[in-house]
Amino acid sequence: MDLWLTDDIRWLRCDIKTINLLGNVLVKREAADHGCHEALMHRNGIITEGSSSNVFIVKDNVLYTHPATNLILRGITRQIVCQLAKAVGLAVKEETFLVEALHQADEVFITSTMMEVMPVRSIKGQIEKNYTIGPITLKLQNHFSQKIQALSKTTSTH
Repeated sequence: MDLWLTDDIRWLRCDIKTINLLGNVLVKREAADHGCHEALMHRNGIITEGSSSNVFIVKDNVLYTHPATNLILRGITRQIVCQLAKAVGLAVKEETFLVEALHQADEVFITSTMMEVMPVRSIKGQIEKNYTIGPITLKLQNHFSQKIQALSKTTSTH
């Protein structure tokens, strides 16, 4: 997955999923115009989220993601990944981080209902950075997949 880093042009109540998703659509289109699958947004240098996803970075075996405030849509997949990470013994810090943290990140991945846990291989645009798919991303992909399979078995028996 390739991300395009751009300014977060949305209003200040991103936690409310309404018909006003024009800002998300505009930055998603901008990303596509540059050959990227998803836009990664920031406000004044603080990473918020993707145009249709939440973003996580891994540094020194600690998972970082923007706190669930009015500046992001707190995705269900994001919540499940945070729970899974804690369950497998990973430290999870829901705190803001700067664009510069992307340069030091060991791994980056995004989450959404459609993409689940998706590794990021590059960020383009306002910065240029390549990543490898790391062990924590792979571990969380695996645990997420297992959880979904277990849930589907549970719901299919009811």
